Formats: sequence, structure tokens, C-alpha cells
Amino acid sequence: MTRTQFSLSLAAIALFGASCSSMWNAGTKVPAFEHGMYRLGGAAGLSLADNQFNGVDTNTLAANADLGRFYGTNLELGVRLGLISTDVGTVESDTTNLAVFGRWYTASEAASRPWIELGGGTSNVKTATIDVGGSLFFLAVGLTHFLNESVAAEVAARQSLGSYDGGVESDTLDIGIGFSLFW
Repeated sequence: MTRTQFSLSLAAIALFGASCSSMWNAGTKVPAFEHGMYRLGGAAGLSLADNQFNGVDTNTLAANADLGRFYGTNLELGVRLGLISTDVGTVESDTTNLAVFGRWYTASEAASRPWIELGGGTSNVKTATIDVGGSLFFLAVGLTHFLNESVAAEVAARQSLGSYDGGVESDTLDIGIGFSLFW
């Protein structure tokens, strides 16, 4: 099974699981979001990129970690560290992203809570022959589904645009799944 098939299978399982919220939350109390609440999250996903590096499209796995704080009952502001390591043909590359984001949840008390996210930050791409820095902007939609009072599963689709030194541009779509801890 290729990485692409594996990642798409995981995403399908996550979407199916999120649609079964009554089964997952039978008798489970879920928290209401409130001002001052924190979220620590981590996710992995399939990254489908159209980059100008060597004129080759890339498919790779990406991982990120988030730390967010709630301001009111629907708005979360936070920071994200993203790491990508991939092979494009014979070229190995490492990408590091550091960004700030704002996430708006459309519901603050349901077991399943859709959201939209906007953010931006810095990005660095390093290969054996290039080391370029630049800026990154992203827009995402997703769903957070509580498994118990403090743990939630998440599924997200994130479109990222990068602009790097030397005129290099990137356009990336990430489909990811992960977990978050709320306190």
C-alpha cells in the first residue's frame, strides 16, 4: 500500500467516524468552549503540492503541532509548528513552518464542531542545493469531534500558499487527521 492510499484510507475512516457522533458520544459529557480554555493538537496528513522546485509535483506526509487559547466561546488563537520531509525524485527536502492562526468554531457546545481557520507565518525549505526562506498563508476548514471530555479527533482540509526567496512559489493542499487535548 502506498503512502497516498494509506493516507486517503485514514482520512476516509476519520470522516466516517465523525459522522457516527451518536455512537462515539453515547453517555459522554462534552465541554463547552469558554474564554481561557487551551487546546494542544497534533495532526498528520497527505500533502498534495504543486511546487516550482525542479518543476515536479510532490506528494508527501506533513505533520504539525498546535497550541491555541480561546478568546470567548468560538474564537481560538494560536501558534503552529509544521514539519515536512519528502523525496522528490532523488532530491530530499525538509520544510519547516512556524505560523500563527485564528480558528472560528461554528458551535461551542456540540459533540461535533465545524470550524474555519486563517493563518500565516514563515517557512523554510532546505535541500542539498537550495535553502530558501519565505512566507506562508493558509485557509482551512475542518471538524473537531469530541471522544470524551478532553480529547477530540479532528479532520481538516488546508490550502497553503508559499512565497519564497528567488521567486519560488508553492500551492499546497493538505488533508489531515489528528487529535487535540482541551483543558
